Amino acid sequence: MKNLRGIFFMTVAMASFALEDLIIKVLSKYMPVSQILISVGIVSVCLLIVIGKIINIPIIRSKDIQNPLIFLRTISDMLGAIFIVYAISLISLSTVSSFLQAIPLLVTAGSAIFFKEKVGWRRWLAVVIGFCGVVLILKPGMSSFQSSSLFALIGIFFLGLRDLLTRNIKDDIPSLTI
Repeated sequence: MKNLRGIFFMTVAMASFALEDLIIKVLSKYMPVSQILISVGIVSVCLLIVIGKIINIPIIRSKDIQNPLIFLRTISDMLGAIFIVYAISLISLSTVSSFLQAIPLLVTAGSAIFFKEKVGWRRWLAVVIGFCGVVLILKPGMSSFQSSSLFALIGIFFLGLRDLLTRNIKDDIPSLTI
């Protein structure tokens, strides 16, 4: 039963991210990126406060704010959001979504390279094939290259860094706080 609940919440979360990206794309025609980011931030903080109150988890604990990993994770998340939202406003949503598919691949490679986690040859093969798939979807070449795609590339770098940092945060800090 726990697996079904996890599957349900993961499906809802992914659908919510897709809906958020669509809303950002539509809003980017009428609003500047900075205003979109502030609006998304305000809505997110309000939701986190409500959820925190419902499940009785403090959103901000003073000792957690002083944790350098949480500080770096927050900065990485912020920069990733800025670059991804800016990319969404400039290039097609499908192109940005293709870039976003590379984040788990970056996290796998980063875990092996920076944290010396053991990654077997099958997983390395999957990472290489995954990167080839992303490149294939993006159809690289000078005729179709958009310099605005660099914003998405920088964004996924910071989102991958965020995920790598999250893996090293102590387990005693609630996910909602992070």
